[in-house]
Amino acid sequence: MEKEINGKFHVFDIQLIRSGSTIDTTVYRKPSASDRYLHYTSAQAWHEKTAAIHTLTLRALNYCSTKELLTQELAHITQVFLDNGFPLEAIQRIINMKSHPKEASETQRLDESHDEQPIIDFSKAFYAPYHPHARKMFEVLQKKFGITNICKKTTTLGNLLFKRRPKRDKWNSTHVFFSVPFSEQPEQYIGQTKRKMITRI
Repeated sequence: MEKEINGKFHVFDIQLIRSGSTIDTTVYRKPSASDRYLHYTSAQAWHEKTAAIHTLTLRALNYCSTKELLTQELAHITQVFLDNGFPLEAIQRIINMKSHPKEASETQRLDESHDEQPIIDFSKAFYAPYHPHARKMFEVLQKKFGITNICKKTTTLGNLLFKRRPKRDKWNSTHVFFSVPFSEQPEQYIGQTKRKMITRI
């Protein structure tokens, strides 16, 4: 059970702040939040590295009910991505683009063209891991021969360290609840079994 503390209460990721007879809202993050995102030096496409800045800025604009709270949240976002290696100019450009979309239409066009992808013809495409230094070569292949590169995921540290279990087939699951509809809808039979689902059915 969550309780109001010092006039503050949160619902999911929205912080409610009691101010007299009114309620202000801002972004809530857990005390355990690490604020770790894709680092600026990661070998990832530009739009993937900056996606978190776009998303968090939009969340701040939607959640913060006062200019003061919005300023505090945007300052926090700026510091978070500075800690993740991003240059201040890039962070401010994206935040300004989301905060003032009409004034920053040209900036948005340039930012999106930084990693713009052509319409893909899968009959003339090949798969390769993303690498920033191979980008010019991929552009040449696209312009001269119409061959498009599709970035694919490579083996990660998580793949090497963790053996993820395959998804269990629902028919071989045990300790399940199930329902069998009757011919006369909406009647149905609800059951529970410890055996395999396929055996019970």
